[in-house]
Amino acid sequence: MIISDVIYALGTIKKQTFDAWAEHDAACITYETDYGKAFISYCYENNKVLEILVKDNIRNKSYIWQEAGIEVIVSSDEEAVLRKLGVPTDSEDDILTKVHAILNNRYYDSRIVLNLTGWTPEMVENITAIAAKQGQSFDEYVEGLIIRACMELGVDINNDEKED
Repeated sequence: MIISDVIYALGTIKKQTFDAWAEHDAACITYETDYGKAFISYCYENNKVLEILVKDNIRNKSYIWQEAGIEVIVSSDEEAVLRKLGVPTDSEDDILTKVHAILNNRYYDSRIVLNLTGWTPEMVENITAIAAKQGQSFDEYVEGLIIRACMELGVDINNDEKED
């Protein structure tokens, strides 16, 4: 993902601040509205986005997306807290959708999109068939499996219900 894609995805949201760290060839653009705040860190040599942090002030949630293998630059206490408490997501589309919705106070699905790399089409077809026999969609069935696995492992999860 490159920074121009993120700026385009955020549309007309006014950027608030811009910080740069020459020793790391990195910069951070901060977007803020009454509804939330987002920090977009990127390498200014190649414009590659390194990290996106977003805080939802209305729902009291935060999310984080990081490029694999990056060195994290802690630029503020607020960003450090978001890194620690933010729900990680692997999907670029998921984080961009959440950032845009949060900053504009729009509905978004608080569940995390999982990239199913390594799943063959046959595996997806088989799981879809099993789910259909139980009257569920693929997403509902896989989410249920993950929730049950987390519960068995003692992982505390927050399964928000969808808003109307």
